[in-house]
Amino acid sequence: MGTGIIPALPVAVVILAAGRSSRMGKGENHKLLTTFDGVPLVRKSVLIVLSCQCSRVYVVTRPQA
Repeated sequence: MGTGIIPALPVAVVILAAGRSSRMGKGENHKLLTTFDGVPLVRKSVLIVLSCQCSRVYVVTRPQA
């Protein structure tokens, strides 16, 4: 008989950070660099994902990023 516990499968997470932030209005500010609690949103997103113990994390950025 089994234990009823299903072994965890490897999970990869992709964070899409290549947008132009066009809805943020004109200017230099990119929404993923906007800070929340003193931390840029893109970093906060990565830290949350890393706390989930996924097997891989990919962050997709623009070529010039």
